[in-house]
Amino acid sequence: MPETVPIVIMGQTFHLRGSHDPAYVARVERFLNDRIEAVRKAGGAVDSTQVLMLVALNLVDDYFLKERELEDIHKNIDNRAAELIELIDSNLGVDV
Repeated sequence: MPETVPIVIMGQTFHLRGSHDPAYVARVERFLNDRIEAVRKAGGAVDSTQVLMLVALNLVDDYFLKERELEDIHKNIDNRAAELIELIDSNLGVDV
């Protein structure tokens, strides 16, 4: 049965229900609160909606950057695999 885990974000308590380990949920809570605090310290945002929007934009940017990095890694693996196959084939005398 899913467990309910309370978290506090910007002074508001939310009760999350799911199968995630409570330690994982606490890690997510800390991460989000750290991001919120960083945006607040940077200044510029005057209310909680602006702070949360800036945090959301930063998180989406981070996500897209990591997604691009992962795509680059996959391309590099594919290219290297093709090079190795070509090398093996040439050493075995197989025409491609």
